[in-house]
Formats: sequence, C-alpha cells, structure tokens
Amino acid sequence: MMPAAATLFALFLVAPTFHSTRNALDWLHQAASLPIPDSLRSAEAVVLLQEHQVQVDKAGSVTFLERRVVRVGSVAGKREAVARVLYRTDTGRVRRLQAWLIRPSGAVVRFDSNQIVEVALLNGDLYNEARVQVIAAGDAAEPGAVFGYEAESEDRSIFSQFEWQAQDRLPTLRSRFWITVPNGWRVAHRTFNHAPLEPVVTGSTWAWQLKDLPRLEDELAAPPSASIVTRVAIRWFPGPGAARKPHLRLTTFDSWADVAGWLAELTAAPSEPVEPVMTKARQLVADARTELDSVRAIARFVQSVRYAEIAMGLGRGGGYRPHDAAEVMAKSYGDCKDKASLMRAMLHSVGIPAWLVVASAGDPDYVRAEWPSPHQFDHCIVGIGLRTPTGVAACVRDSAVGRLLMFDPTDPSTVVGDLPSGEQGGLALVVSPDSRTLVRLPALDPTESRLERNVSVTLTADGSAKGTILERSFGQAAAGERRLRRQSSAEYRRITENWIARGAGSTAAATVSTVDDSASGRFALDVRFEIPRFAQRLGDSLLMFRPAIVSRSAIALTEEKPRRLPIVLPASVFRESVTVALPPGFVADELPPPVSLVRSFGTYSSNCIARGGQVLNTRAFELKRSRLPADRYPEVRDFFDRMRAGENSPVVLGRR
Repeated sequence: MMPAAATLFALFLVAPTFHSTRNALDWLHQAASLPIPDSLRSAEAVVLLQEHQVQVDKAGSVTFLERRVVRVGSVAGKREAVARVLYRTDTGRVRRLQAWLIRPSGAVVRFDSNQIVEVALLNGDLYNEARVQVIAAGDAAEPGAVFGYEAESEDRSIFSQFEWQAQDRLPTLRSRFWITVPNGWRVAHRTFNHAPLEPVVTGSTWAWQLKDLPRLEDELAAPPSASIVTRVAIRWFPGPGAARKPHLRLTTFDSWADVAGWLAELTAAPSEPVEPVMTKARQLVADARTELDSVRAIARFVQSVRYAEIAMGLGRGGGYRPHDAAEVMAKSYGDCKDKASLMRAMLHSVGIPAWLVVASAGDPDYVRAEWPSPHQFDHCIVGIGLRTPTGVAACVRDSAVGRLLMFDPTDPSTVVGDLPSGEQGGLALVVSPDSRTLVRLPALDPTESRLERNVSVTLTADGSAKGTILERSFGQAAAGERRLRRQSSAEYRRITENWIARGAGSTAAATVSTVDDSASGRFALDVRFEIPRFAQRLGDSLLMFRPAIVSRSAIALTEEKPRRLPIVLPASVFRESVTVALPPGFVADELPPPVSLVRSFGTYSSNCIARGGQVLNTRAFELKRSRLPADRYPEVRDFFDRMRAGENSPVVLGRR
C-alpha cells in the first residue's frame, strides 16, 4: 500500500547509545541538517526523524527510547511542535522527557520537566491508567524552526509485544526502529500495509528503517490510517528455560488458540451469572414468547446501561477483564466488555448460551489473521447461540461453537439482528477455550440498510408548496435516524426543517412524528411541511423546481488532483417516489432527462414523467460495500457527479 519510494535501507546504522543525553544536540542537529526535497518545501510540517528503541532485559522489563524531530513549514504546522509520551501508571513510568527548539536563527531553546503537562489518554473515561506526558512548543515555534524531543520510559507489562507504526500523516524523511533482547531470546515480526520488511540483525538487536515516506493525504472516503500506514508487529519470546524463572511473568501468544484461552480464563468469572443478575434476567423475559423475544428484552436493558470506562491494571491484562456482571448491573455503567459480559451472564441465566467476541471497532481491515495478538482488538460484542432459526441477518458460523447471532450492546441505536457498519466484515475472535481461528463478522446485504421514501407535494401558482414526507428506514439507515432522534423534540424539528430547506432551496416549516419499531429494526419518520418559495417564478408564465426535493448526504468526491489512497464505500440502498400536483393551468414544459448508471460498486437511476396534472419522479440508488484501488477514483467520482447532476436538473412548468 505504501508507495515504492518508501524503501528499506540495505545497510543499517548501528543503534545509538541508549542513554545519550550528552549527545542530544548532536542527533538533533544531524536530523535538522537533512535536506528537504523541493516537493515538501510547501508542507505545513515535515518529520525529519522518527525513532523508537526498545530494550528488553532478562526479567522481561522493557525500556523505551523515543525521538522525534519536526521541521515547521508554516503557521499551521506550529501545532506539530509537540512531544507526547504514553505510559501506564500501573506498570510503567516516564524516566525522562526533554525537548528542544532550534529557531531559524540557530538559537536553541530547551524545554525541561517544569514544562511537562500530564493528561489522561481518553477524556471520556471515568478513570484510565493510560496517561500522556506532553510538552507543547507551538507558541514558541515559527516557520523554519525545528522541534525535537527525546523520551525515556519503562514498563513491566506482562505483554511481550510491540507495534511500530512508521509514520503519522506527515511526510517523514527517516523512520527507525530497534529492539534488543537478551541473548538466546527469539523475535518474531510481521509487516502490514507494505511489502515484507526484513530487519538487519546484529547479535540480539533487530533493526528496521524506512525513508522518504510521503504525506498521507486527507482524502474523502479513505480507509482509516491504520489500514494504510506501514506498521511492523513484533513479538519476543524468552529463551529455553527462561520462561520457567519465577521472576519472569511474560504472556506470550504463538497462536489464536493461545489468545482465546488466555481471554477465556480472564473473562470467565466476571460473566458468571449470580443471583441478582439471574433474577433481573428472568424478570426481563417474563413476557417473552420466543427465544428471540428474550434476547431483545435483555439487549434493550443492557443497551440502557450508560457507557463509561474505568481502565485499571492495563499492563497486567486489566484492559481485557470486564468488571463483575452484578457490579455493572448495580452501578448501571460500564464499557464495551462490561456490557457484553453483563449480557452474556443474563442470557446464561435464562438458558441461552452466549460468548464474548473481541473485534476492532470502526476498521474492518485492521485485524490480521497472521498476527495472534489480543492487542489487535479494541472492542467487545456478544455472540449468541440461538437454538432455533430466526431469519435475522447478523449471523455467522464459528468453527468452535457453531452458529452465532452477533450483537453489539454498546451501540444503543443498533437493534438485535443488525450490526454497526464499522464492524461488519471484520475479523473477530470468539472468547472460548475451544477457539482456534478467527471468525469473520457478517457483512450484511445492502438491502438490510435501506431507506424508502414517499413524498407528496401540492404546488400553487405563486410557487409555494405543502406536502408530506413518509420515510421508512431499516438496519443501519434506521440506526442513523435513531441517533438523530436523541435530540430534543425542538432540536429534532429544527434539524428536519433545515434538511428540507437545503433540498428545496428555501425555508421550511414542519411538523414531525416518529415511530421506532425495535423488533423489526424499522424507523418511521412522517413529516408535514410548508415551503413558501419552493418553485422559482420565471416571469408570469413559468415556474421551475427540482423534483428531488430532499436527499440524504451523498459522498462528495470533489478532489481533482490524482488520488493516492483507496476509496471506501459503505453499503446503502435508497428508493424514493415523489408526486407533485401542479397548479391549475400549468403543464410540464421541460423534464429532467432520465439517468441510468450501472457500475460494479453501485447503481443509480432516476426518471421523471408528467401525467394527469402531476409530475412523478422516481429515484433508486444502491451502493455495495467496497474498497476500490485509487486508480478507479475517476470512475467513482464520475458516478457521483452524474448522480448529483441528475438530481439538480429542474422541472419547468408553463401556463397552458
């Protein structure tokens, strides 16, 4: 995925001395003297050096040395003059963080410990042991300045894995990574988003280096950066006999069976049903007629549990261990693994088997089967072992436990039988001691996430209009409507009026009613509206309006420069019928031409006719879940351009 210019050096420099405070300005000035290619002189900032060194001792403790040097190219690039060092308070600490700014005049400004600010990694967590130390030098930086920092930290985590990401979104001239392990230890590695990178091995040091990495452009409909940036996953294993030493408490994973077994042992006790949980579960399903009704009743309850995270014991696996189900139910808050564990316990209480399932949220391409590691997962959902066929779509067959209905209790807008679009199609792991391989989450048919709309409009001779919009949405289309509906009634009405006004090109007044059917997954929206200037008057005898009165947000691919990143398209189906009753004395003089587009990734059609004092307009749009190479960008852009052009074509009415 990376351009060919990012090539591995055949020869690798010897790793610098780990404790190098005395020579800090030497490496900083050496990086600052690297020539900037002409193509990057207008960049807001350029990373001159990004370097990570990892040193593992015989006890399994790890010391990290991190360096980063950035040249500020513009005022906007001043925000890149910042040092950030992540650590875990339970098993690690930052030994030292220093930063320097070389002004264009050559003067050097030093930033010391009294200018360090410590913040939480995630602001939304109730408590999180993952912390970040920060030195921000943006206010002192100016175009032409060079900012660099060096940080030394340590960690005594049970994990023996590390992932090197070669760059962020900025262009990077040099990116380096070293790992040194005790003699006799083994290192395994995998390269992602790049041709395999073989390290230079010197004794017990493994070293990688890349150069001239181009900027990752901010392109619309692009994959997440983790699916694009070159990254190398590294694991280290103690030598023969070392693993039996009592002081060495590393957890190593050679296979997915190792990962599943470790997670199953870690999560078993918290999700065991106990009396308060069992009692509540039985109350919830008291009126259920079917097994699926029971699942829905429990799902609604768990979805109502407020999302909040308390992340403790991270370096010892605490990030994967849920809190006890009874505690989560009593406090009515928890994170994804807490909610999934509570739902599993409740389902077990009423005789329905279920398993925790770990996945990656928002990036279906992130998890790779060739790297057995719990670190690839950042989300937890539930796999439900339904005993009877149900006809619900979000089902898969796992090789270890059989047929499973996948459900995400963290998403309050997605109903049972559906799955958030960012999780569909990704690889996941069923947390069972019997699991040996990953399972692919269901990628639902586009028709499962469809929107159907009927619009009826009565137009008057002065150009004003009254009408109704009746929408029925399903699947993830309905989930999007539910998220909007969480607003207050007044705010939701304002959002709806603005939506109509954008399509009609004029202000709108509306009354709104909704019906949310969680059993079928359908969301109904009924709108009555008035638009004072719906049709534009052209003299005394002509009226002009667009029959595509309202629309949903479409992908606007407007970049004219060559595309560099793949194009990611979501699954979507939309059908609409619009009927406009014409004012007395007016007939259709011009109608938009029909449009028919058929591509491998989607189809679109629109047709407008006049009949019996009415204009009838129909539209149909279907998009397949696709990841297309960058060289197909002109084709994809042309598809959406033609689609928008058809929807902007007007109807012209004339007097008889």
